[in-house]
Order: sequence, then structure tokens, then C-alpha cells
Amino acid sequence: EAVIEDGRELMQIYVDACRQRGIASYGSLRMNDAHTCDEAREWQVRGRLKCARPDLLIGSCKSERGHGWQWNFSWQWDYAREEVQQRFLDIIDDALSRFDFDGVELDWMRQPPFFKPGQVFDNIDTITDFMRRARDVVRRHSEHRNRDLLLITRVPPSLEEARELGLDARTWIREGLADLFVLSSGSL
Repeated sequence: EAVIEDGRELMQIYVDACRQRGIASYGSLRMNDAHTCDEAREWQVRGRLKCARPDLLIGSCKSERGHGWQWNFSWQWDYAREEVQQRFLDIIDDALSRFDFDGVELDWMRQPPFFKPGQVFDNIDTITDFMRRARDVVRRHSEHRNRDLLLITRVPPSLEEARELGLDARTWIREGLADLFVLSSGSL
């Protein structure tokens, strides 16, 4: 609270400390977060937008079950919706505008699903287009700073598994839509 009250940005303190020590710093975004599906913790992890706009989410808003990702109910974002994609592009833009990060990581392994049941394969190009637009945001900030900023993405360890989630990592690699690919399981 004291840091906030005296006007300092906690994130900037971290970035500055990294800079002083020659350590790169990256903003990392969970592209979806299954914690919001846990009814026992809903009060502390669901933002106002999710509560106000359930139409932007994958599933219905209430369930008697626990973690929704196991059965495609979800308080998670539905990336088929342009508003969801734009929200994350705006977060990337804001983070790179406010903080002197060396780049951003888009963590697609935290956590699928990204689309409503049965809509994954119809939306393969949707997230690829999102990645192109994210790449453009990072490039714009690179040009503004006159230095390279990296776009990092966390994906499944197999191209087939990625595709089953709606992530066309093969195309991302071919088109150079990220500078670094981190292979990960959904729980790491």
C-alpha cells in the first residue's frame, strides 16, 4: 500500500531493478485463467468485465461443478469474440506503453479452452490472426523504442496438441509470429 500511496508503480520497481542488474524483463499474460471457474474462489479472481459481460465467456456463468475447464463450462474468455481479442491486444499495448519491458509472453497454456465446445476448428485462423496483430503491437513498440522487443509464446509440446486447442503453432513458426516458443504443459 505504501508503494501505491507514494505514487510508484510496483511493476516499474521490478523492471528498474532488472535493468540495474542487466536482467531482461518480460510482461507475461495468461491468455485464459481457469481459476475463475472455481466457484469457491470466484469473489477474488473474477473481474468486473467477466461479471458484466458473460456473453464474452465460453460457458454459462454458474455450475455445481468445480473447475470448468474439465468439461468446457467456463468463466474463461471466448476468443471467437473480437472484443476479447481486442481486450488482450489493448493489455499488451498498455503494458508496453507503461513499462520498459524487453517484450511480452503470451501464455496459451494458462489455460485452454479458448472457444466454446465444437468451435475450435472453425476458429483456428482466429488466434493466428490475433498473433499477427499482437506481433504488430510489439513491432510498433520496438520501432518507437528503437530496439527489438520480443514476443514470446507458450504452447503445447506437440503441434497436433496445439492445433486441437485452436493454436496453429505450425503457421506461427512459419510466419515468424513469435520470437521464442516455450513448450509447456497446461499445469506448468
